[in-house]
Amino acid sequence: MARHMVPGIARPSLLVLGLITAACQPVIENPAAPAIEPWLQPVPPSGPVSTMGRLGAINTPTARMAEAGTIRLHTARREPYWVAGVTVQPLSRLELTYRRTVDNRSASERGFRFSGGLDAKAMLVREGPYAPQLSLGIDAIAGNGIFGAEYLVASKRVGPLDLSLGLGWGRLAGGGPLSNGFSLIGGHFDKPSRREEFDRGPDEWFSGNRVGLFGSASYQLPWSLPWLPEAEKPRLILEYDSDQYWAEQRFDPGFDPGRIPVNIGLETALGSGFRAGISSERFKTLSARLSWSWNPIKRHQQKPLQNSFRQPQHNPAPVTDADYEESPPLWLDATTVPAGELASAILDQGIAAAHARPDSETITTSIGNQGLPVSSLTMRSTDLRKLASGDASPEEVWHNSESRSSESLPDTAETAGPAATGLLDHLHLTLAPETIIDGFEASSGVVARQSLLFDARYAEQKTRIGASLRLNMADNLDRLTRDRGFTTYPVRSNLEAFADNRLWIDRAYYGTAEHIAPDLYIGGVAGLLEEQFGGISTQVLYWPHDAKWAIGGHLTQAYARDQDQLLNAFTDQVLTAELSGYYHFPGGLMAKAGLVRYLGTDVGLALDFSQPLGDGWMLDGYLTFSDADERSSQRIAQFAETGGADFGLRLRVPIGSVLNSLVSIEPRLSIRALGRDQAQRLDLPYTLYDQVAPAHMNAVVKSWPGLTLH
Repeated sequence: MARHMVPGIARPSLLVLGLITAACQPVIENPAAPAIEPWLQPVPPSGPVSTMGRLGAINTPTARMAEAGTIRLHTARREPYWVAGVTVQPLSRLELTYRRTVDNRSASERGFRFSGGLDAKAMLVREGPYAPQLSLGIDAIAGNGIFGAEYLVASKRVGPLDLSLGLGWGRLAGGGPLSNGFSLIGGHFDKPSRREEFDRGPDEWFSGNRVGLFGSASYQLPWSLPWLPEAEKPRLILEYDSDQYWAEQRFDPGFDPGRIPVNIGLETALGSGFRAGISSERFKTLSARLSWSWNPIKRHQQKPLQNSFRQPQHNPAPVTDADYEESPPLWLDATTVPAGELASAILDQGIAAAHARPDSETITTSIGNQGLPVSSLTMRSTDLRKLASGDASPEEVWHNSESRSSESLPDTAETAGPAATGLLDHLHLTLAPETIIDGFEASSGVVARQSLLFDARYAEQKTRIGASLRLNMADNLDRLTRDRGFTTYPVRSNLEAFADNRLWIDRAYYGTAEHIAPDLYIGGVAGLLEEQFGGISTQVLYWPHDAKWAIGGHLTQAYARDQDQLLNAFTDQVLTAELSGYYHFPGGLMAKAGLVRYLGTDVGLALDFSQPLGDGWMLDGYLTFSDADERSSQRIAQFAETGGADFGLRLRVPIGSVLNSLVSIEPRLSIRALGRDQAQRLDLPYTLYDQVAPAHMNAVVKSWPGLTLH
């Protein structure tokens, strides 16, 4: 039976849009405060780590943020829970925390055994000499609703003191002294403050009849541990916690957290990124926490070349169209050189051509990816010769150059790097051990799946052909049935049936990608597109060659695959689509926001990010929202679960190659929900953005000595 498109309008939460918009605002560093007021100078990105894994006090949040690129692992014991998780700081203004909570009390005293959750915090205002830092946060965007909370918190340094004061909703409301001003907007916000397991999502945010107050003071002691630098001094923390522990007392009336809502603790650095803390909570129980932070971006930042600090001497005669067409262009395929060496390959090729063509005033290099032309750079021959002799800097070559969009391959082009002539030069093989961990399920504990993927891709000019074979090694997906209802038309909830096949063809497809007009690309792909769906997809991308932003999307007719027949498809079909905007930030971060019609016919908002970590490592993440719950209540569609949101992180780690570098080895680790029907997108074999990005001018700028992507 075919699925039919149901009319509907995406209703993404304005609060989510506001949170992401605030986090993506340009970051302008404030100048240091005057020397006469050193006590009011803003603090550097840092702070104690709370029991929930975010930068905070003991249990409550603060407005503080870590440096962009920071990854933090944490574990804590907080009565009555054990907490562990990972925090990533993709932007200097955005912190994301995935945590896993375990309640070891008896079944009669607890509401759950395992609980996963995603928390987010965005900086709205950076701290100034007199203005506090201001941040907005949402706890349990996905996960158990009893930890759900929203807050607005301000932090200000005064000498060795770091003071924070905040307003809290949900769990942080407690028996708050303030009424909820949002209830004046509409009755949607006027509901009980006490939340239960399934009270989560945009419909619950900033709701409740009361608003709580919380705050903390962190005092930096005048001494540090002998083996640590002077700046790493321990901190004494005093905290007023508005949490009333209603959820814990609901399941266990005898649970006594203590009557005095004040916590006091000590936290210190231990060295090598480790921090530890111990606290007395409400003068009743003890809590402890341990964390380890690492910033791979900072670690792998390349130092600019010494000659890149020369003041560029601009050539008074700009590059013209006549210069561009003067001599045959060179050709450079970005796949033949490492991403960080793209500019070096362009300059090396240009220098060689400048000496080989003494009569040419300019040298043009066309840059593409796997035969797809993307951009070109025309450089002055005199600048290239001066660079070779040490009389010019790479910056001078850049500032006197002209970049353009390149829609076609050069007719007669010299190549840089290895020339792609045979079949093996166009074939890319990858062996990927894949581990997926789902920590979001309420009663099933951790669900995991391990597979081995062998991926083969062939790309030449407009053609893209690929196939992928999956070896299912181990899983405990049968646990998902404890948290899933029955649905007539599954999207991902029948994943267990696919995993029962020891060997499975994940993908087998034929596609195209073409640069049809300046900065405009189109493409398509058809076949077995992923493990559970096949179909036909068309894509479009508009990405100006010198811009940090792009707009793209796809329209796909998808067909559900039969888990019992390798090459056949169900008649069950759905039309899915996505319209997205991309933006590139300094440091290599790519953020994407889009409107999506999902595989379950629900619609909503999808947010993605991708952050290179150095040495080829890549961290990807996504957060999706949909109107699935509303459709279920109106009986328009039926889903296997409730919630309407999905979240995931993936780390890709290329560790080498075998068979004379023919096969790349790339382990992949993902933390995401498995077997859900709501807010599920098609996992296309490739996107036009992925095809264009390696050869775009953004990639050239990132690798060019002395330049940064502003």
